[in-house]
Amino acid sequence: MQRPDEPANDGVTYTGFVNGESENTAGIFGSSTLSYTYNTKADGSGTPYTAGCDKGTYYVIPSGLTAANYDITFVAGYGSCYRGIQWTTSDPTRATVNNSGVVGVVDNAPDGEFIITATTTNDKKASLTFKIVDQKLTIDTDQLNQSLAQ
Repeated sequence: MQRPDEPANDGVTYTGFVNGESENTAGIFGSSTLSYTYNTKADGSGTPYTAGCDKGTYYVIPSGLTAANYDITFVAGYGSCYRGIQWTTSDPTRATVNNSGVVGVVDNAPDGEFIITATTTNDKKASLTFKIVDQKLTIDTDQLNQSLAQ
């Protein structure tokens, strides 16, 4: 989960079916529906997750399914909520940057400089200047060392 996103509501694993049945067998769960809650405690007694959560571990607690021929035991999983980072480029004609901060040079990008900026959800920013010369990417290592020292 990434702040301020809502949880994905996925990731359930099913085991124990017999006679060739699976979670995809028509009618296996009748009209019941799988639902999820997210909480700081596996038994649901802690702090519930909400969009914009505090950083930390949240248990994914499935519930809601019933089956006429099976006893269902729900087991909580867990995930981490982290403060998201938004990555941007100052010049999309020269470079791209993905959600993980991986920088790519655009095909046939013109020589020149561009800045990649990482912005946290509380608006703290860090930037680094890159230069393209003959389709090769260089980084100002002095600027990088200063950024790492802060």
